[in-house]
Amino acid sequence: MDAPAAHARGSHSPLLSHAQGILYVRHPESEANVLGVLSHRKVDLDLTELGTVQARRLAHYLADAARGPVSLFCSPLRRCRTTAEIIAARLGMDAVVIEDFRELDVGDLEGRNDSDVRKTYWAVLDAWRSGQDVAFPGGERRSDVLARFRRGLETIHRASPGWSILVAHAGIFRAAAPELVGVDPAAVEHLPTASVSRIVIDGDRFALDLIGHNDFLADVTGPQYGRQD
Repeated sequence: MDAPAAHARGSHSPLLSHAQGILYVRHPESEANVLGVLSHRKVDLDLTELGTVQARRLAHYLADAARGPVSLFCSPLRRCRTTAEIIAARLGMDAVVIEDFRELDVGDLEGRNDSDVRKTYWAVLDAWRSGQDVAFPGGERRSDVLARFRRGLETIHRASPGWSILVAHAGIFRAAAPELVGVDPAAVEHLPTASVSRIVIDGDRFALDLIGHNDFLADVTGPQYGRQD
């Protein structure tokens, strides 16, 4: 799973409409989604049965729509590694784990799902959106998240001269995307599970031009997890 990324072969597709970029995949439905618990490190739950079906549908879509030289990366958490393994098997490649794309470190909130936790979680994210560098209780600050997300993007930029697939999380994307890839915070608040967003790389600039595409899931979309998850 941690071997150097291989490359899928074939003709380029419209999804890969620029010379270089990243297809940012939010992992499919996980047990953490269903239970409503926050998961960073101590709590590491896998995909649900529906999530596994979604991952297979996602892999089929990417195999058809993302033809061309593609590298594959993922967060170290199980729900992303499992998804990446399914995609890797379908595309005939290996995946590289990047620690910087681990989900938000929510500190003392991890593993909990009560209403007070959710209020605190969204209060911190709302503060980050207004530019405040506050921290989760016992967890990371906005500046920490931006630094590691930027570092992760730069790692992919250096490692892959063409297009990459990255399987990661909604929380870190909500927190970092508005500043680092130039998008309105409201546009990424409800990122669907198993969805594909597109980050175009132009020199040292990262720009988001497709958000939360999941039409390919059809009848296996499932419930969505956003501000109430």
